[in-house]
Amino acid sequence: MTVKLTYANGKVDEVDLRDGIVFTDYVGDVKVPGSKFADGLVKNKSLRWFTVSLQPDSPFTKVELSSPGGGPAATTVAVTAELQ
Repeated sequence: MTVKLTYANGKVDEVDLRDGIVFTDYVGDVKVPGSKFADGLVKNKSLRWFTVSLQPDSPFTKVELSSPGGGPAATTVAVTAELQ
């Protein structure tokens, strides 16, 4: 999955999130280095969480989640942002 952020000043950041590194198949609890298991939220499946740290110099105006190459994309449950 690719996260593309567009900022008010026109700058664009893209972050590639890879299967087996940040996320994994929801069946079972497969450990991957880029995320943590969200314990107690689902039964017999895997729900994981991770953060994407950015250092923008302008507010973002758009967030896009896409699947590179048009293949299957990871299911995304929530997206949150923190003001600093």
